[in-house]
Amino acid sequence: IIFVVASLTIDYKRPARLDDALVVTCDYEPDGAACIRFNQRILRNAEVLVDASVRVACLDAASFRPKRLPAALLSALANTLAGAGRASHGTSASLAAVKEPT
Repeated sequence: IIFVVASLTIDYKRPARLDDALVVTCDYEPDGAACIRFNQRILRNAEVLVDASVRVACLDAASFRPKRLPAALLSALANTLAGAGRASHGTSASLAAVKEPT
């Protein structure tokens, strides 16, 4: 299988500045049988700077036709998020990474 970006939407709300401490979140949700949507957000404190949505399609590598998302992928995402103390598959969940100023 291969994955391709089917759509991408970015809404730049406010600028970030050098040395800002930023929080980046990434939520996922299945979007049909062959797609998954990653909703990303960049925040400074509680202020949203960027909202982005990336829709990724799963394709058969030989035919380039849509293929159902592998159960192992959905399970791995659910386990990763559950291990991070977040909700699991079937709901939107977040992983956060913080960049501290240098």
